[in-house]
Order: sequence, then C-alpha cells, then structure tokens
Amino acid sequence: MKKNILEIYKTNIIHNLNLIKSHLDKDTKFCAVIKGNAYGTDLIQMANFLNEYVDFFAVSLAKDAILLRESGISKKILVLGSTPIEYMEDVLENKISVSVFSEEYLATVKELARKKNIKANIHIKYNTGLNRLGFKSKDEIINLAKQLKADENINIEGLYTHLARADEEDFEFNLMQLEKFDELVKELETLELRPEIVHAKNSSAAITQTDYEYDMIRAGGLIFGLVPNGENISSYDFRPTMSLKTHLAQIHCVEKGHSIGYGENYIAKRDMLIGVLPIGYADGYAKQLENRAHVLIDGEKYELVGSIAMDMCMVDLKDRSDFKIGKEVILLGNSEHESITVTDIAKMTNSIETEFVTNISSVIDRVYLD
Repeated sequence: MKKNILEIYKTNIIHNLNLIKSHLDKDTKFCAVIKGNAYGTDLIQMANFLNEYVDFFAVSLAKDAILLRESGISKKILVLGSTPIEYMEDVLENKISVSVFSEEYLATVKELARKKNIKANIHIKYNTGLNRLGFKSKDEIINLAKQLKADENINIEGLYTHLARADEEDFEFNLMQLEKFDELVKELETLELRPEIVHAKNSSAAITQTDYEYDMIRAGGLIFGLVPNGENISSYDFRPTMSLKTHLAQIHCVEKGHSIGYGENYIAKRDMLIGVLPIGYADGYAKQLENRAHVLIDGEKYELVGSIAMDMCMVDLKDRSDFKIGKEVILLGNSEHESITVTDIAKMTNSIETEFVTNISSVIDRVYLD
C-alpha cells in the first residue's frame, strides 16, 4: 500500500526565491524564515536545501534553532520568539542570535552570557504597532544601546520590527510603522549606535515597497508560494511548491439512504461508489473540509462526503468502477487541467494559507523533487 506524501518542488522554490531577490538591492541580505516546520516542508530538509541560496535563517523556537545547528547549518540563525531559560545556554553556546524585547529578558541573556563568558548576539525588537513582542519606547532602546555599547558579553547585532498588514493592498498602517522605525534608526546612526543588521520587511513588503529596505529582509510564506488573499501580490508569478497526496485504501458501495461516516452527517442520495482515503484531521487535513472539499483523481474533481475522521475520509467516486485500490488521490496540487490550491482550502476552512500547510503532520513523508 502507498504512503501519504507531501511532495515539495525545488525548482519552484528557487523560482520564488529569485522572484523576491529581483526586487532587492544586490547588497541586501536574505533571511529565510522557516518557522512552523519550514511552513510544513520539514525544517531540516528545507534548511539544507536553502542553505546555498540565503544569508540568514530565522525560526520561532529556540529548539528549532538548536536542531539546525546540530544538523550542520553554520549560517547565522535568529530566534524570533522568546527563548525559554532551559534552552538559553545551548542557544548562546551555538552562536544563535536571540530577539530581545524587554529589559527583564535582556537581564537573563546578560547573566547567562557572563556566566559562560560568551558574547551573545542580540536583535532588539521594536514594537511599532503589531503589539506583540517588543520595546514600545524608542528612548528605552536608545538608552539600552548606549549602556550595551561597551558590554563585553552583549553584541547588538540587529534591530528590527514586524509589520502588521504587509500582505494587504492598503499600506498606510505599515508606512506608519516603518516611519516610526526609521526615526529610531536615524537617531541611532547619529549617535553611532546603529546595529550591523537592521531589518523591517517581510517578503510581501519587500516586493511591493521600495523604501526602508535596510540591510536585510525576512521572507517566509512567499518562498513556498503561499500568496495571501491580499491583492497587492496576487499578480506576481509565485509558484505553488507542494502537493499533498494519498490513495484509495478501499472501494465499496453504499446504498441510497444510508449514512457515511460519523454522526450521519451525510446521507447517500443514490447508490454510491465510495472510496476510503487513509488521511484525516490528525494528519492535518482539516475537519472543516468535510462535505465541502474535492480531491483530484486522473485530472477530475471528486467530492468528499461524510465526516473527516482522525485518520480517514471518504470520496464519492461517481460510479468509476475502473478505479483500483492504491489509486493516487491529490488533496492539494495539480492534475492535468484541474487544481486544488492552498487558497482554495483556506477559503473553505475560513482560515489562511499558512495554517493549513503548517498543520500537515510530521507523519506525512516529505518527498523533495526537482
């Protein structure tokens, strides 16, 4: 019996990388954000593949950063989130950069760096409007920069902010954030305290706005062809990079009037030929898709019927008695003239593209193809 697989297309990833880079100054560093298990593509495999194409990596979790180091990734790595104290020593010893967003958190980093006699690289995060992590006061950051200038155990390697609405057509709020951030950058420059790496834009902002590029941009979802619904980037030629595939595990008949799956939420309207697929919500195939989604078999769409269970779901085979056990079924991807996109799935689940792909379980085999 075949396995459930997520195919990843390297050629399309390189195309998307180059498309983003074509909008950047030649000296701008490229940081690949590979949080969420590299947007579902497998953290270690994707980092090893991207390593020759990017300058920097960023992850949300300290644990992921350590895994990258252990797998042989030697390029700079930034932890975007909060690093738990139990991981901090390993992070600093592995020369992983940490985000600093409060004086209390900075004190923890300083204490451990001094204890281990390590020069810790930090990126100070300025909260310009997203209102998650970050210092809210420009003056507080300036004072910290002055205090840390001669610190033997702290190097302010970077300064950054994060935009709240970069994927949307209306850029007014992001422009407010960038102008606020730029005031800080200019003051630090005047005081000769500007960090080496200043960064503010994600990939959407980098390709739609030419100003405020600074030293580096952070690109995540667009590397993987995950184009949000916002119209500002939908016209660019970003290519899909993943296909989720399963197979027919069983084929059987269900008589008219009988229910299919848990809860009797689908009643057969006719005598139906049903295919059972060995994939469900524990694998990341969202339960919200039941009785709404379609799958592709031999270039045609077939309707999902009945409830999506933890590890199974069912499809109406439309009396295709020629189908055999093991037949390939595509839940995400292309087949001949038909396609099912991540955006299609996001709309059906009232969610976003990145939620679906990052929820694809690690039990699904990742297969990298050219």
